[in-house]
Amino acid sequence: MPQPMLPPDFQDIPLWRNFNYEILCSMVKSFQGNIVVPMTITNRQYFDEIIGRLRSNGIEVKHFVLYLPASAIQKRLRTRLEGKSSWAAQQIERCISAFDTDITEGKIDTENMSICDVAETIAKECGIKLEKGRLNPFMGFCYRQKVKLANTRFFSQL
Repeated sequence: MPQPMLPPDFQDIPLWRNFNYEILCSMVKSFQGNIVVPMTITNRQYFDEIIGRLRSNGIEVKHFVLYLPASAIQKRLRTRLEGKSSWAAQQIERCISAFDTDITEGKIDTENMSICDVAETIAKECGIKLEKGRLNPFMGFCYRQKVKLANTRFFSQL
């Protein structure tokens, strides 16, 4: 989109919301397994347009909010080398407020949980039996660091 047409949040684009609904419908029709969609939606209207619409059309959706206090989110962002002026850091208060007031279902306080604890909690809620991890703790740590590094924005403000 041309810069003048871009809204502050890409989720404000109706086509984006409809696209997500349509792609998820298509995936559900052609795939028999569980589909995990890592997405943060803080606007209740947009949540209803995607998640609510899926549910109203008979598609089972298990929704979870991986919740943390602002200080813990800021600490995690620092480990990704994102400072207070990063886009993610600027969204913290808006997201926490939405998850405290508008979109409260499925909230899991992850502050004192490991990645494995979170996965096990969600799997239990969904009735999914997880396989035992294939990586030893050291290799798991290395893998997480590799993913973190790949998702770090070194030059986000050029």
